[in-house]
Amino acid sequence: NPWGEPIEKREAWVRQAEVPVYGPGTEHLLFTCCTNDYDARNKQDSRAIVEVLRAAGTSFGHLGNDQRCCGDLAYTAGDTAVFEQLREANRATFDRVRAGSVLVTSPHCLHAFRSRYADPEGRRRGAGSSDGPGERRYRHVVELFAEALEAGALKPARKLARKVTYHDPCYLGRYGGVYDAPREVLAAIPGLEVEEMEHNREASLCCGGGGGGVWIETAKGERVGDLRIREALAVGAEAIVTACPFCVQMLESSILSFGLEERLKVVTVAELLAEALRPGEG
Repeated sequence: NPWGEPIEKREAWVRQAEVPVYGPGTEHLLFTCCTNDYDARNKQDSRAIVEVLRAAGTSFGHLGNDQRCCGDLAYTAGDTAVFEQLREANRATFDRVRAGSVLVTSPHCLHAFRSRYADPEGRRRGAGSSDGPGERRYRHVVELFAEALEAGALKPARKLARKVTYHDPCYLGRYGGVYDAPREVLAAIPGLEVEEMEHNREASLCCGGGGGGVWIETAKGERVGDLRIREALAVGAEAIVTACPFCVQMLESSILSFGLEERLKVVTVAELLAEALRPGEG
């Protein structure tokens, strides 16, 4: 994994959250990004995702330490040999456990699975809702959240009186075509005011984390994410909402560099939804 952490640490938060092991009869395999497994900040998002899935009555399980990195960073960094090793290991695991529906926490995993995990005959599997019978389906968790809200399985009642703005991750938006689902989730949260930044949806600006940028030390004032912070402040947002662990890291780094941590926060769609599903006032 790109964090260089022992595989044994991957399932630590999974055990703490009492997430069941994926097995026969489980509808969804929850595939968590390495950043969601190893980074302390993004583990909060992982726990929120689990909280929402449980509230929706969803049948899901995790692979624990049997999970491996999706290989996206290796691919974009040019290490195709490592990517192919990871792809074959994950594909074999998915086949072994007979995973039909894979829910991912990172748009980077989503893009890798949908676009780079062709089967040995070259046929692509997991292209979202267009999958045929027996095909493996890959979706970001926000897509399932939006479906659960529409079906009435999730009923957020806690009022969150805040002004936020949504940042479209490149790999979820431009690569994955997922623009409406996160906005539908935010629109369902009582009291939440959502203001779009100048650049949004297809015109959204990158946070700077893609292509391995999340691992590069960038000088203050030269971070790509700084542009998003300025746009968020321009619309008077109290928080930037996103759905990618890399975006969380990059945007929080820019906020810290500006010394704005008391004025502007970064939260995920899952974290806000989980809070709105709890009793009381926000």
